[in-house]
Amino acid sequence: MALSLIIFFSAMISAVFAWNYISTDAVQTQEMKEMQLSVLTLSDSILRTPGVPADWNESTVKVIGLVNDENILADSKVRSFTNMSYSTARSLLGVYPYDFYFEIKDVNGTVYGNTTFPVSSDASIVVPAERYAMYNGRIVKVKFVMWA
Repeated sequence: MALSLIIFFSAMISAVFAWNYISTDAVQTQEMKEMQLSVLTLSDSILRTPGVPADWNESTVKVIGLVNDENILADSKVRSFTNMSYSTARSLLGVYPYDFYFEIKDVNGTVYGNTTFPVSSDASIVVPAERYAMYNGRIVKVKFVMWA
């Protein structure tokens, strides 16, 4: 009888641990999929739309868009975006509860603009998106990273 109880409780404890692991993994997978969709949608939006209003600056912006023509970055918008406070940019981009990092770099490694909030070393999920665009007549890689 005692041996049966030990085996039964061992099996129950194993099942509980397995269930917790599977449910935690499922939640993380779902969160990662949501973040992937968000980062792709957001990076696509900022490189294809001029924003609202179309000629926005730091004081008038309602929706951030970094181009005047599709995939051709506007220098004034890039500077305004990278100079605005992190909390303002995060709010306007709608990435809450996640954090983000943004960078524009050419093929030689020259950084033309970035946000100064680096990816956290204790992030549990990191989702990057990289796009290519034109900036001041050069082909650049636009990197947008979200993490939780």
